[in-house]
Amino acid sequence: MKSAADLHSATTSRSSKMHRKVLGAKGLQDSRNDIISLNMSDLSAPENSNCRGPLHPKAILGMEAFNAGHYFEAHEALEAAWREESDPVRDLYRGILQVGVVYLHITRHNYPGAIKVYQRCQKWLHIWPETCRGVAVGQLRRDLETAITALQELGPEHVAEFDLSLLKPVHFSKSEDQ
Repeated sequence: MKSAADLHSATTSRSSKMHRKVLGAKGLQDSRNDIISLNMSDLSAPENSNCRGPLHPKAILGMEAFNAGHYFEAHEALEAAWREESDPVRDLYRGILQVGVVYLHITRHNYPGAIKVYQRCQKWLHIWPETCRGVAVGQLRRDLETAITALQELGPEHVAEFDLSLLKPVHFSKSEDQ
């Protein structure tokens, strides 16, 4: 039985021979670079066009509640925006609502819950550029990272000592021409 590495090597070799016949040596390298670039872009951020346009009205309400420290209400509004949105930006709303859940767990002194949701929300936040639809996503990621680092330094036994001033707001613009 062939290993995965053997199968990959055989497939790559066949593919290289085929490309060499069609493209020549220079074309082969360019083609591989294009394929690598295409595959890497498929795994990274959604198209920038998803970051243009207005925020969902319920997302705005959710971020306003988030910024007022009403994390449960923020979750409800952002979840409604996420459910009603059909574009990939819906996952941005999901990421923001998950940060709100992390903050809610911290305010309730639920260390394991905060850590668990923090780990889960990474997949919803890391794919977005620094700013998307007027939301300062990069700043939100950095603020969350600061809060989690402080929480982890305290540990579960001292979560009640967490400095709540580290729970920062979501910076966003309501302007439609993002």
